Amino acid sequence: MPKILLYITAKVIWNFLFYNTDFHENRAHVHVGKRSTENLCKI
Repeated sequence: MPKILLYITAKVIWNFLFYNTDFHENRAHVHVGKRSTENLCKI
């Protein structure tokens, strides 16, 4: 999964990424989540 952006704050590191298999969906989106967890939000 290619990483678009790594945003580092004082307490949290945020990953902004997309999956290669998501290109077939109708709308463009990215997945956002904290670096230490596997839970991602689809935006």
